Amino acid sequence: MTNFNWADYGSLAQKLRSEANEASQRTAISRLYYSVFHQARLYLEGEGVIFSTMGPSTHQQVWREFQRRGRSHRAIGSLGGQLLKYRVQADYFDQIGKLEEIVKDSFKNTESAIIYLQQIQSTKNSDES
Repeated sequence: MTNFNWADYGSLAQKLRSEANEASQRTAISRLYYSVFHQARLYLEGEGVIFSTMGPSTHQQVWREFQRRGRSHRAIGSLGGQLLKYRVQADYFDQIGKLEEIVKDSFKNTESAIIYLQQIQSTKNSDES
């Protein structure tokens, strides 16, 4: 059995973004968040970070750990924290002001976080060579 590719949530979010209804827009925000969250979590686990459970506190642990590490890591932590805020609004709030702006910002933040994550992974891989 192969592991799920969390980046596929980002691809799904792209498809949902093209739908004009609010449910699709909200779901796109949520899927973007989980795409970044799980890719970031897996990176940290590869670095030896152990999460005792998988739940709401894990989300804060992931973003705090990135912030604690500094530089590009810190940017991932900040972007992840903002994406979490948007995801909570999308999943729990009855009304969201400026939904179109939040969707746009979610895609921009996701792209930036993934770029930073790829950079630190490639730097780590080149350091190990």
